[in-house]
Amino acid sequence: MELAHGLLLNEEVCSQLSEHQKAEFVFEWLRFLKKLLIAADRADLKEKQKKLVEQLTALLNSSPGPPTRRLIAKNLGVLYSIGDTSLCVPNCG
Repeated sequence: MELAHGLLLNEEVCSQLSEHQKAEFVFEWLRFLKKLLIAADRADLKEKQKKLVEQLTALLNSSPGPPTRRLIAKNLGVLYSIGDTSLCVPNCG
């Protein structure tokens, strides 16, 4: 699960996993991301924010279960509170 410990979801590894393993991998990444966002360098975060928002939105649109949706929502909230808030407006409309 060390591959799940990055600011961005490792889509290459994720695509090679079975559905069950993929769900576990994504959940583990979301749990780690929650901690990582708070400690991340703001410049690095702003650089990767657009891709990260795309990944989180795609995960949300894939109809995950309630625990995963909750983590996605918390991560988006933290991301917009410490990152670039101007990216929030197009996604809210």
